[in-house]
Amino acid sequence: MIIGDTITREEQVDFTAEFMVKDIQKSIDFYTKVLGFRLHRVTPDGKFAIIFLEKAMVMLYEVTTLSEPRFSGLEVRFLINDIDSYYKKIIARGAEFEKTIFNAPYGLRQFYVKNPDGVSLKFSSVINRE
Repeated sequence: MIIGDTITREEQVDFTAEFMVKDIQKSIDFYTKVLGFRLHRVTPDGKFAIIFLEKAMVMLYEVTTLSEPRFSGLEVRFLINDIDSYYKKIIARGAEFEKTIFNAPYGLRQFYVKNPDGVSLKFSSVINRE
C-alpha cells in the first residue's frame, strides 16, 4: 500500500467510480476485509483511498456532511472471473446480500450487496454458453 497524494501508473484507468463515504475507515474495512479488494493508496490525511478488485478501481473519499438518501437509482457492477468462488469467499467473510447469487436471463451470473453508505454493488460473471 502506498501513502501519498500523487496518482500512480496503476491508477491511470479510463473509467473509475468515486464513492463519497461518511466513514472512510469503515468503508476500507468493508471493501478489503469483506469483499476482498486490495488497498492500493491512502492519502496522508487518511481522507482518500484507492482500492482494486481484479482490474476494477474504486476511489473512496470521506465527506462527513453527506445527506440521505443520495444513491437512488445507482448501481455499480463489477465483472469478475469466477463468480462462484468469489461468492463463497465473501460468505465466509460475513457478507450480507441484497440478492443472493442467480443466473440472469441476459447471460450473467450475479449477486448484489450494499456498501456501508447504501450503494448497490452487483458482482457478475459471464455465463459460459458454449
